[in-house]
Amino acid sequence: MASTEQDECQHLLLDKEWERQQIRTFTAWINFQLKRAGLSIKDISTDLMDGKILTRLLEIISGESLPPTEKKNQCVHQINNLNRCLKFIEQKGVKLAGIGSEEIVDGNLKMTLGCVWVIILRFAIHSAAELKQNNGLLLWVKKKTQGYRGVDVTNFSSSFANGLAFNALIHRHRPDLFDYDKLNQNDPDTNLDHAFSVAEKELGIPRMLDVQDTKMSPDSKSIMTYVASMYHEFSKNQTVDNAAKRIGRVLDTNAENAKKIQEYEKIVSDLLKWINEKIDDFKDFGPEDQTLQALLDRANGVNKYRKTEKPPRAKEKAKLENLINSIKTRMILQKRPEFVPLEGHSIRDVEEAWKKLNHHEKVLLDRLYWLIQQLYFLDHLMRKFFTKCDQQDSWMKGKHDPIRVDISRMALVELSANKNKLIELLNDIETRRNRLKIVTSLRDRLQELNCREMDKVQKRYGEIFASFEDLKKEADEFGARLREREQLLLELDKLKLEYAKKASELKAFFDEAQEDLSDTYHVQSVSEIEAMQAELKAFLDSIPVCEKKLSEAIELEEKIKRSVDPRNLYCVVTGVELRGKFDEIQQMARARESMLSTEQRTQVDNDSLRQEFATLADHIEKFKHGIFGKIERAHDSAATLEAHVDLLKKVAEEVDSFYRDKIPKLEDLSKRMQERKVFHNPLTPHTFESISSDYQNMFDLIASSINEVENQIVVRDSSNLTEQQVKDARKSFDYIDKDRFNFLTYELFKDFLVSLEFDVAKDTPECAVELQRIITKCDPDKTGRITFGNFLNFMAMESKSTDTLDEIIESFKILSGGKDYITPDLIRKNIHDKAEEIISKMSPSHDPDAPPGALDYRSFAAALYGESDL
Repeated sequence: MASTEQDECQHLLLDKEWERQQIRTFTAWINFQLKRAGLSIKDISTDLMDGKILTRLLEIISGESLPPTEKKNQCVHQINNLNRCLKFIEQKGVKLAGIGSEEIVDGNLKMTLGCVWVIILRFAIHSAAELKQNNGLLLWVKKKTQGYRGVDVTNFSSSFANGLAFNALIHRHRPDLFDYDKLNQNDPDTNLDHAFSVAEKELGIPRMLDVQDTKMSPDSKSIMTYVASMYHEFSKNQTVDNAAKRIGRVLDTNAENAKKIQEYEKIVSDLLKWINEKIDDFKDFGPEDQTLQALLDRANGVNKYRKTEKPPRAKEKAKLENLINSIKTRMILQKRPEFVPLEGHSIRDVEEAWKKLNHHEKVLLDRLYWLIQQLYFLDHLMRKFFTKCDQQDSWMKGKHDPIRVDISRMALVELSANKNKLIELLNDIETRRNRLKIVTSLRDRLQELNCREMDKVQKRYGEIFASFEDLKKEADEFGARLREREQLLLELDKLKLEYAKKASELKAFFDEAQEDLSDTYHVQSVSEIEAMQAELKAFLDSIPVCEKKLSEAIELEEKIKRSVDPRNLYCVVTGVELRGKFDEIQQMARARESMLSTEQRTQVDNDSLRQEFATLADHIEKFKHGIFGKIERAHDSAATLEAHVDLLKKVAEEVDSFYRDKIPKLEDLSKRMQERKVFHNPLTPHTFESISSDYQNMFDLIASSINEVENQIVVRDSSNLTEQQVKDARKSFDYIDKDRFNFLTYELFKDFLVSLEFDVAKDTPECAVELQRIITKCDPDKTGRITFGNFLNFMAMESKSTDTLDEIIESFKILSGGKDYITPDLIRKNIHDKAEEIISKMSPSHDPDAPPGALDYRSFAAALYGESDL
């Protein structure tokens, strides 16, 4: 019996102790809430009796307005005020078992404490979604204190007695305030005082608990109230921190975008300036009458530019394409206004300028090489023309002598001899006329080719033909004089005439042979030189026949010498002279044969050079097709996008290494061929210029492929699309794009969307509207072509959620405490490193309730998203 009474007494003592603790804690909690309205209470049992303070407390913690309290302070009015409060609490889903307004008016402390506890439980503990579940606050404490030395929270009483749990909660959220490891587990007084002091000083949470009460007989409701206050303070700080981070993130994004746009515009300006300067340079061909050396120097200068100056600019162009794709992707993913380059600075403008550059470059080189070849050919024709003219001069020497003799006193023999000489001369003239047709043909050809020295050619041509016609005229006149005396003469000595005839034929043959053997030639192939060798061989084969005729003529001459009249007035050519000419043409034939052999070796070397060039060019072309195959296999590979990029970069390195090795060799072969005047190679369709262009195109293709895959990575990482979705979409795109144009027409794009199960296949107005919406997103410039990158950006935009304008405004509203303006001090307190940048760009607030220096954050947020100017 005594033991039971003692237990009841102990229970009553505990009730009184917990009641005392709850009065202290609940009073401090109420004052903590009323502080926002400039109110406070001293005695919880009396200050809540009239219902006015309780009404204001409920309005503050719920954020809602309650009906106005009755101004009179009689008991009935107090009960009415309290009934409205209790009804509001019940409307929030709280059952008020046994709590009535009359008991509170009567000063019933337990009912008053119970009412306050219900309010704390509903609006301070269960108000947060995280704490609504059973034991939600306890689970939150266990989660936040997990891993802290000496802390094992299982309840809201004894688990907090040593003070470490309070310190652990504070340290978890603000580790900068103290060193948790320095706390002594065996010193609860110090631990509790430290936690309460730090919470009050640094977090603004008043001391709701007493150190000794908490250590000896902690009240769970009091501790829950205190812990709930800590939860809400930490949540508030986290919300402010998130808002500040969001604003900082948007500022960083805009700064990075501005930097990339500035870089793009600078590269475009520099590149277009360089392209236009080069186009102007290529258009300026120079004087039409340039020398061969000037043309060769100009061609070498262009080739040097293509080797050293143009490749870095091509890499700049590829970098430009990567940069604008990155900018557009970032703008789309960040929901910023679409980036539109300055007028004339779009990628299409750069591509058009680059095409013009390539066109004018090719036109200039084609013209230079054509003129160089023409000048080489003209030089050959000129030398041949003047050589023929000089040969004609040589032939003309002494031709007037036989027809300028005095025949008035000539005997018949002498007359007959002169007649035969005349015949020989006339025959020679007629034979020579055919040779002069070659000179005429050369003159006409030079005229067709617009030879610059045509005046000199025409003058030389006129001199040759004038002297030739004078000779013919003088010979005719001499013949007429002979015929006048012919009847006075006897028949000619047949023997001497026969010799003259033979000697004349041999001499003409030898003269023609000498001219042919000394004739210049210009060949471009082994077959041409072999044809000339065949002609020379035929001539050499005719030597024995000619030698036989010479022997016959010499034998005939010997007979004449042994006659009574050894003079042969019919012919001035002796056998010794004929023998000398015969020996001379044999020597010339052997020299000609040696020269043709040398030329044949030269042409063989040229063919070898052509073959070496063709072999290397075909090898490079085969390598090019192999690289295209690797790129195709890389696109079809199941590897990750990062591995795909790495593979393409290795292919780029392989291409760069291969061409650095092969291109100089090919260029050297091309230069040697030009030096040897080899301008045509039938063994291969490829030229050094075409292969260099192919290399640039291949480099552009690889750079474009790398950019596309890197863009896919950006889209994957910045959106809700998976890597497999990106790859599947790419495979479907490539399947539809059978011609590998890397774009789809609207008709093919619809088939592509159907393959990805977009609802656009049916012939309905809804499907047509949806299809047009997607096309407008993917092809904003209305080019009629949709690339995979444009489609991927569309998919990312459809799937990704980013910070919106409304979210940024809401973030500033949180920082400002719900006001439509914000002070510079609040910005510096919560945003730190970007505070001054934000303050400098914000406009003053025009809100009538704003204090001096307050700023308008709404116009600033709108400017971040392009809806107004900063």
